[in-house]
Amino acid sequence: MDNRRTLKALQESVPKDLVQLTLSTEDVGGAERMPDVLFLLNVSQEHKLALLHGRSTKLLGYTASNEHLGIGPLEAMACRLPVLAVDSGGPKETVSDTRTGFLVPPDPEKWAQSIRNILAMDDQQRRQMGDAGRDRVLELFSTEVMAKHFERAIQDILSPVRQTDLWLEQGFFHLLAFIFLPFLTIWVGTWKFM
Repeated sequence: MDNRRTLKALQESVPKDLVQLTLSTEDVGGAERMPDVLFLLNVSQEHKLALLHGRSTKLLGYTASNEHLGIGPLEAMACRLPVLAVDSGGPKETVSDTRTGFLVPPDPEKWAQSIRNILAMDDQQRRQMGDAGRDRVLELFSTEVMAKHFERAIQDILSPVRQTDLWLEQGFFHLLAFIFLPFLTIWVGTWKFM
C-alpha cells in the first residue's frame, strides 16, 4: 500500500472543524497545542508504548502489506486495542477479522471508512474487541505458548529415529536458528506490553 496516498486520504477525511497536525515524535513537544487529530510518523519504541496505552488511543492502523508476521498488531492487541490491518501477510494470521479488529484491502477509501466505523463504536464495543485481542495474544502468541511450540518442534526434530547423529547433519544449526529466531523476536517484542 502506498502509505503517502493513504495518509493523504486520511488527512482529507478529517472533518474541517477539527484541528489536525502531522508530525514526527520529535516535533510533538514543539506543537503549540495538541490537535483534535494527530498523525504521528516514525514513532520510536519509547513513544509507542505510551501511545498504545494512551486513554485517547482508539485503534492501531497497520498498513504494512505482505508482512511476514508483523509485531505491531500483536503489541496493540496485547494492549487491548482494536487493530485495523491490511488483509495480507501476517495480519491474516494474527488479527481475527471482526473479532479483534478488521482486515481491509489496501484501499485508502476503505481504510478511511473502517477508521470511521471503529471510532463510531461505543466504549463497550471497543473494549470487547480489545479484550478479545488480548485473549488471542495470550492464547496463541504468549511466551509460554511460543515456548511450547518451540519445544515440540525441537522434539520432532530430535525424534528417537534420528537422535544419534542429527547434529552432524549439514544445516541442522541453520534449522534451529530458523525456528528459534522468530520466537525470540516475538517474545522480545511482546513482553514489554504484557
